[in-house]
Amino acid sequence: MFVTNLKESPFSLSLSSTCFLSQTEMEKVNSKLYLENCYIMKENDRLRKKAAILNQENLALLGQLRQKLAAAATAAPIPDLNVSSAASAGATPSSKSNK
Repeated sequence: MFVTNLKESPFSLSLSSTCFLSQTEMEKVNSKLYLENCYIMKENDRLRKKAAILNQENLALLGQLRQKLAAAATAAPIPDLNVSSAASAGATPSSKSNK
């Protein structure tokens, strides 16, 4: 059994209720909590390994994207979209303002 929230855990006990448990009951609860902790640590380890693999994949994809963008930039220059169509047709903004 894997419990993500210890407040929802059937094994969690408040401090006031622990005073009324016998030693064998406490050992039983402690054993269950220990097993739950082992499951959590195993799941964390699995997720950590998966995150490392995904990070490596992301870095590889980023490298490929950078190579493609660099190749595309050298193959054809990207037009400047901030230049108005009038300026590209030969009129400059300064010549319009002088009239």
